[in-house]
Amino acid sequence: MSAKNKDAKKLMDAFSLYEEEQVLPRANVLRYTAKVLETLGEPVTFNVPPPVCLTPVTIAVELSYYLAAYVLISQQQQLIPF
Repeated sequence: MSAKNKDAKKLMDAFSLYEEEQVLPRANVLRYTAKVLETLGEPVTFNVPPPVCLTPVTIAVELSYYLAAYVLISQQQQLIPF
């Protein structure tokens, strides 16, 4: 199995976790996943949402989501000793 196939398989394995947990990935995750699969020459087996028009408001909303995720992850890392 080539490195490209391994990368595509890892990506689809991670993406399948969304489906197993019945979580709908955000539109930017779907677009990014599709772009990577296309780059690797793999078929895209899901609907790709159209790109969003970036305005200051949409940028602020996106940043707030990333900041919230960062805070949650950093809190979990403090709670879980490695």
